[in-house]
Amino acid sequence: MPTVHHVMSRISGGHSQQVSTSVARFVPMKFSRARLMHRTRGRQATQQLNRAATAVAAEAEEIALINNDQESDMTVAVGDKIPDVEVKVLGADGMPTSVSTGEVLGSGKVVLFGVPGAFTPACSKAHLPGYVAGADALAGKGVDTIACIAINDAWVLDAWADSQGAKGMITMLADGNGTFAEAMGLAFDGSPFGLGKRSLRYAAVIEDGVISRLEVEENRSNVAVSSCANVLSGL
Repeated sequence: MPTVHHVMSRISGGHSQQVSTSVARFVPMKFSRARLMHRTRGRQATQQLNRAATAVAAEAEEIALINNDQESDMTVAVGDKIPDVEVKVLGADGMPTSVSTGEVLGSGKVVLFGVPGAFTPACSKAHLPGYVAGADALAGKGVDTIACIAINDAWVLDAWADSQGAKGMITMLADGNGTFAEAMGLAFDGSPFGLGKRSLRYAAVIEDGVISRLEVEENRSNVAVSSCANVLSGL
């Protein structure tokens, strides 16, 4: 029976050359694939880090925006009637429909909270979810309507409500031009950040169209005095 030595001894000339060439081709190919996989993993890790850094930068930008030291010119106070202006809701046909704040907010006990913008970090992580979670508790305290208002269009607010499970619980009011925020004296300028006019973060309790409680956040990145938990504590 031939040994390995015998077999290898019989390989000569072109056969030996062919075996050497095949091995030589296989080894670099193996290492090339390994390098490619390493580079691919490296690119994926870099992309994940970049996405995380972008998210952190976006949140930091919002914090910087809502923490700026602009003074609000609040024109309403406890005991005043809620401003009656036109805002939008999304109709059953998927198109914005005009309603008046006097109509939506003017009867029964209403909790209204204003936010700087749909899908922004603090609004999405704490403010709106808090009212979704506390909707039943508010109803148990005699609240007839929970409404959220922001300087966004009706489609954006509807999509936000859908993403947060707020549909059917919270009335989303689109103050697209900031008319209501200005009438309340609770608008601020986000132009340095490319955001234009925005609403301060606040919560109000309204009884038959009259403001009985108004809580405006001093630190606009916080959801504290305007939170559902704080509103509930005073009902």
